[in-house]
Amino acid sequence: MQEVIIDAGKHEYLSEFIEDLPDNAILNKVLTGCGMTSVALGNDVKYVIAVPFISLIENKQEWCKKKGIKLLAIHSNGAKAKDIAEYTGNKIMVTYDSLRKVATSLEERGDIKDWKLCVDESHKLLDSAIFRPDAIDSVLESFPKFKSYVFGTATPVPDKYQLPALNGIKKVTIKWNKIVPVKVNYCHYKKSIHDVAALTAISFLKGERNGNAHIFINSVYSICNIIRTMKKGGYDVPNDMRIVCSYRDFNINTIKKHLGKDYYINSVGSPVKKINFYTATAFEGCDIYDVDAHNIIVTDGSKDHTKIEITTILPQIIGRVRDSKTKNSVELLYSNSEYIDISEEEFEKNIKNELEQAKDTVKLYNITDNSVIKEALDKGLRSNKFIRKSDSGILSTNDNMLYNEMFNFLAHKKTYYVSQSDKVKGITNGTTTNNSIPYQYRSKQRIEIKGLNKVRLGKVPSFKDLCLEYKEIPNGVISMKRIEIKEVEPLIEEGFKVLGADKMKALEYRKTDIQKELTLRKHSINHDWKLVQLLDYKSGQFISNTRAKNDLQAIYDKLGIYKKAKATELKKLYLTESTSSRVNSKKVAGFKIINSKIKESAP
Repeated sequence: MQEVIIDAGKHEYLSEFIEDLPDNAILNKVLTGCGMTSVALGNDVKYVIAVPFISLIENKQEWCKKKGIKLLAIHSNGAKAKDIAEYTGNKIMVTYDSLRKVATSLEERGDIKDWKLCVDESHKLLDSAIFRPDAIDSVLESFPKFKSYVFGTATPVPDKYQLPALNGIKKVTIKWNKIVPVKVNYCHYKKSIHDVAALTAISFLKGERNGNAHIFINSVYSICNIIRTMKKGGYDVPNDMRIVCSYRDFNINTIKKHLGKDYYINSVGSPVKKINFYTATAFEGCDIYDVDAHNIIVTDGSKDHTKIEITTILPQIIGRVRDSKTKNSVELLYSNSEYIDISEEEFEKNIKNELEQAKDTVKLYNITDNSVIKEALDKGLRSNKFIRKSDSGILSTNDNMLYNEMFNFLAHKKTYYVSQSDKVKGITNGTTTNNSIPYQYRSKQRIEIKGLNKVRLGKVPSFKDLCLEYKEIPNGVISMKRIEIKEVEPLIEEGFKVLGADKMKALEYRKTDIQKELTLRKHSINHDWKLVQLLDYKSGQFISNTRAKNDLQAIYDKLGIYKKAKATELKKLYLTESTSSRVNSKKVAGFKIINSKIKESAP
C-alpha cells in the first residue's frame, strides 16, 4: 500500500494545517510534541483516545481544564466505564487496558459508530506484549468497532514486525521541513551505571552543572538504587528530587521500602526540582516544562525493562521537555545491550528458537497431570516472556513477543550509530538518520569511580587518587573540589603547600612518607613530639634495643641533633615495659610500647 505524505510546509504543529487526524490510518507524526493529541481533543469530532499510561491522561486533563474542554477520563483511578452511560461530552480518554470496557459501554449506548478512536503512542502496543498482553487484546479487539480509527506514533513499526491485526492499514506520514538534528552525547559503561547516574545527579546538586537534571530510566528499583547511593555519600535531599512513575502498589511499596517516607511518587505535572527521575510512564505523550532542563538517559542493557527503553527512548524523549533550551540534546549513559553484537538474522533465529521452546513447554504443562512436573515448570514461567498464564491456570504462548523483540532490535540499529567493526563494539561517533531525524553521536568524557567521586558515593578513596585530583586544580582558583578534598584529607593541602608538587610526586603520594616529611619541616614544635611522630611506634608493638637505638640515631641525624642515641631514651618518649622476644629464632631484649607520653606542643 502506497504511503500518503502530508507536507507541513512552514508549520510546526499539526493544528496549524489540519482540522482532524486521518481516518483508518497509522499516522507517523515523526516528531514528538507536534500536537497530535491536541488536534483530537480540540476539534468537534467525537473521540475516544486510548493511551498506554494513566499519567498521559492526567497530563492531558490539566491541559483540557486550561482550554475549557470537557473530558471523561476512564482508568483504574478515574471515572468508570459505567459513567459513559450519562456522559454528554464528546471526548473520552482511556488506558489501553480499559478500552474494551469503553467500547462495550458505547455499544450498549448504541452510538459507538459515532465515535472515532485514536490510539496514541501506538508503538507501545508492542512493548505491552511483554508485561501487559491483555492491553494489546483490548485494543486489537476494539478498534474495528468504531466509526474510524487512527494509530499515532513517532516511532513507526516496520511491516515485517507489525502486529498482524494492523498490517494492511493505510500509512500517513507528516513531512516536516524544520527538523533540527539531535545531539547525542554518549558514554558506555561495563558496570557501575547506577554509580555514574548518582554522580551525574550530584554534579547538579552541587552546582557544578547548571540547570536541572531530567533522568529517564525505566526502572523504579534502579531509581531507588541511584538515590540510595547518593544518600550514602550524604546527599539525602528529598526536597530536591522528584520521582515520576505509575501509581502502582509495587512502585509505592518499593520507594517506601528502599527510600523511606520522605520520598514518594509525583505526577508529571508536579513542580520541577533539581533532580527529576522518570520511568516509561512519562516517556511517551506527556508534556514537561522546564527551560533549564538537561535530558539524561540511563539504560542497563542486561534488564528487559530497560532494554526495551534503549530502543525506543530517543525518538520519544526528544522534545519531551517542551520548552527546554537544550531539548534537542541528550546524554546517553548505557551498558551492554544484546542488540549490539549480533546480526538481524542471528537475532531473529534466536528469538524464534525461544518461542518454539515456549510452545513445547506450554504443550507439556497443559497435558500433564504430574504435579511435580507442573511445579518445576511453574518456577521458570515468571521469567519467560513468551508464555502467558490465564486466571484458570491454562498456559498459552505470547506470539506477539516475536514482533516486539524484532521491532526493538531494528529500532536500535536504525536509531543508534552502532559500529560494525570487529575492533569496536557498541555505539560510535557519527550521524545516523531514523524516521527523517538526524542523530549526531559524540562520545562524552567518562565519569571515573575514584578519588573524590568515591567520597561522594560514600566510599573510601585512595590517598594517591585524591592527591592527583588536587594537583590538577589550577593554583589561585577557588574550587569546591579543593575544599572537599581538604575536608576528607587535610594532609593533602598541607603537603602541596609545604612540600610542593614535585616533592609530593617524589614521595609517590604515600601518606606515611608525606606525614614524616612534614614533621621534619615543622620547626614550631618540640623535638620530642617530632621523634614520636617519626618513630611512629604503635601500642603493643615490640621494639628491640638495637632497633630503638638505630631508629633514634637515624632521626637525630635528620633533625640535626648531635648526640649518640641510646635505646633507653625511648622511656622518655613512651610508656614502656621491658621485655624480650624471639627474632629470627633468637631471644632479643627490648621494650613493649604501651602508649606515647608526648603531646603536640603549641607553636
